Amino acid sequence: MTEVRRRLQSAQDRLAAAKTLFEGGHAPDAVSRAYYGVFEAARTLLLLEDINARRGRESSRLSL
Repeated sequence: MTEVRRRLQSAQDRLAAAKTLFEGGHAPDAVSRAYYGVFEAARTLLLLEDINARRGRESSRLSL
């Protein structure tokens, strides 16, 4: 599995988990899981454009 496919699968898995958590009445946990799913998908798109997004405190800045 390529890195891009692995990351997109990870994002999709997190979003599916968020849906399950939300439907189970765990909205705060669902929001957290959804956030990281979208974050992973966005990082993957940046990777496709050869843009490196750092984690943590550096995530608001992009290394071009």
